[in-house]
Parts: sequence; C-alpha cells; structure tokens
Amino acid sequence: MLKNIISLKKILVAVAFMLTLQSFETKAAPGGYDPSFGTGGAVEFQMTNDFFINRTEVQKDGKILVAGYRKTGQTRQLVLRRHNRNGSLDTAFGFNGEAVEQLTSPLASYKYINLSAPSDIAVQPDGGILIGGNRLSTNGTKLGIAVWRFTPAGFLDNSFGKNGRKDFSNPLIELVDPTAAVETVIMTKSTVFGVEKTKIFVLCTYKNVGSYGIESGTLAESSGLIRLNLDGSYDTNFGQNGKIRLNGEFNDIAIYKPPFSLTDNLIYLAGIGEDSTLTVWRYTSVGLPDTSFGNAGRSSLPYDSIKKFKDVVVQKDGRVLLSGDVNPTAGIIISYVFRMQSNGMFEQQFGNTTTNGAGVISSPVSFNMDIGLQSDGKFIVGRTFSTERYLPDSSQDTAYVPSGGVNELLFFVIQKDNKLVAVANNWLSLVGYRSYTLRRLLAD
Repeated sequence: MLKNIISLKKILVAVAFMLTLQSFETKAAPGGYDPSFGTGGAVEFQMTNDFFINRTEVQKDGKILVAGYRKTGQTRQLVLRRHNRNGSLDTAFGFNGEAVEQLTSPLASYKYINLSAPSDIAVQPDGGILIGGNRLSTNGTKLGIAVWRFTPAGFLDNSFGKNGRKDFSNPLIELVDPTAAVETVIMTKSTVFGVEKTKIFVLCTYKNVGSYGIESGTLAESSGLIRLNLDGSYDTNFGQNGKIRLNGEFNDIAIYKPPFSLTDNLIYLAGIGEDSTLTVWRYTSVGLPDTSFGNAGRSSLPYDSIKKFKDVVVQKDGRVLLSGDVNPTAGIIISYVFRMQSNGMFEQQFGNTTTNGAGVISSPVSFNMDIGLQSDGKFIVGRTFSTERYLPDSSQDTAYVPSGGVNELLFFVIQKDNKLVAVANNWLSLVGYRSYTLRRLLAD
C-alpha cells in the first residue's frame, strides 16, 4: 500500500512538473498575442466597400470602438463600430454593430453620416461617444467641420448640439477654409469648489499647412482649441467665449493634473508654430498661457525643413513625451520621439541620439506617431508595421517582443491592464482596403 502511495506521488509530481513546463513554454513574451482575444490574439472583419479605419478607443467596460470612413462614389461615410472584449462585433450597438443615425423610429431606414478622416474618439463617463470630422454633401463637397455624439447604444444623441451634431462652420464665428479639419476630441474632468464637471475639448485646424507641415501661406490664427459643455454649448469660462486662437497648425492635445496639487488641469498643445518651429503650448484650465512653462507658456524647437509634432502624452511625473517627423535631408522623412521636462526644457540625455540639441529616440523604421503610456512608466511607440517599448530611462525594452502580421499602418490604445489593442487595415491587391484586423498584445 505504501509503495502504491509513493508511486502515485511520483506520478502527480511528474504531471505537475510537465504542466508547469508546458505553461512556461507556451506563455507569450510581453508584446505577444493575447490568446483570450479573437483567434490566437487577432480577429479580422470583412467590409463591402472601400474604407479606411484610423482610430480606436477602449471603453471603461473593455469594449473596443473603431472608427474610419467608407467610400461610396464621391462621398465618404462614417464607420463607427463597437467590439466586445473578446474582439467579436457587438451586434447590440447601433445597427448590427455599427453606429447609425436614427431617422424617425427604430423601424425606419438608416443612413450613414457623411464624414471623412474622423478624429480621436472620446468616450464620456456616461458612455456617450464623441467623434469629430468633416461634413460632406452627397456629391463630396465639404460643408464644414463638426462633432457628433452617439448614445451608448449607438444612435445619435439629440440632446447634444443640434440633432446630435455641433457645427464649427459659422463664418461669423469661426475661421473657415477648405482644408479645415477636427484634429482631436477629448474629455476631461475638473473640480471646482468640490463639484466635478466634465468638459469636451475640440482641437481644430482652419488653415492646414499641408502634408508633413509644408507651409502654404500664412499660419496666423490657423488653429483653435474649443471647450464645450456636455450639451454642446460653448464653455464661456474658457479662453474667449470658449475658444483659444492659435498661430500655427496644432495636431494633438493632452490634459494633465499634477498629483497632490491644488491647481486644476494643465493643457498641452503640440504642433507647428507660426514661425515654423516644433512647438508645445501649455495653458491653464481657464484658457490662459501658463507662464511657468517655457517662454511665457511656449516651448519651441527650431527646424529648417519639413516637420510635424503629432502625438503628445504626459507622464505621471509631469514630463512630456512627443512624437514627430522631421526632414533633415531632402526627401527623407525621419521620425523621432522627444521628451521635455515639466518646465518646457527638452531633455538632452533622452533617447539614443540628438537632433538640434534635443535628445531623441530614433528608429530605422518610421514611427507612425502613436505613443501609449503604461502604468509602470514604460511607453510604447507605434512603428509602420509593429511597435517598440521603452523603459522610463528611454532605453529600449528588449524583453518586449511584439507579434508581427500588421498589414498597414498601426493605430493603437493602451487598456487599463496595460495590454495594447491595435487596429490595422488590410490591403488587397487591385481592390483596396476591404478588411481590418483587431489585435491585442500582452503587457507582461
């Protein structure tokens, strides 16, 4: 009997050892596909028309939003879809998983909103979904720029603006130009006298300076930052009647609240200044330049040729990560990641090289501008076909081995658990973009 017990123990130990070994062998490295997502970490969705997905966001409940446009004839129509946490399409959202404009009743026919190149998706605390872009006529003529809000169920929210849309195209109020665009839309919470209020920030360009920042004419008052109340009205306590005019083309915004600070949110704007420099402005919560930052609220880095700041992210310690393109030699675009101190000084000891006196992370493969910040201080940078992760000291994290298989430019967002959710367009030869793939990568 004792002998049998000893033999059984040996068998159990051996089985446990084999299971441990198998678990060790099959555990994916940081950056590997998440096996709980889709099939082996990825899921592909077919589309019926030419389209382009270029934005993604993760809701508080873990559901994933993707946005882009579908091309039908001369028009571009909004694509706003929602996926479940496992990657499957959330068919309870809108009409079979896609946001729609409700006309008269739930049984009525549906139409898509004419929209091109949607901006970042913003999700309100109550689940409402904001997205900005260009309004187009049925023949493709640009009518102006606007922000739409959808309910958590995927229908236009008629309590926002006018019938779910807030226009920024009144020539008596706004600067209007054929190249106007909504660059980004984000949400922020501020606390005033113990009352927490949610605001909507919309960053617009009214006179786009062109591809990769090639100047075309004046840059005076070519961008604007707008703050709205939740109903879509202008927040008149911000800037001048809810607006800040900016000289230059500014492409991204970040909101930061210093920890253990009595001050309210700080607002960072990144782009190209009117003097053709890579520029970051910092504003206070009431829309005034923060004079404690840089030179009277502005920090700039001069460049002689093509340039573009695109993404801006603020770390927990207040330091600012920036991604951008420069062109030091004719015809060659080089992508860099910069970091500046909380006072606006560019760090010289950052990254693996320097350019114009600023330390930068440079890669032989172009970055696609996206920066994702993880809770442990590590940050991920999108490349054309993959991602790279860096440690807080800006050295590359060699333990991070991203899975490949991305067919087109990568757009991603970091979940609360530090996993990365990415969306990529799939190009079919002689056909165009007819499918997109969602992927989720492990953090550790």
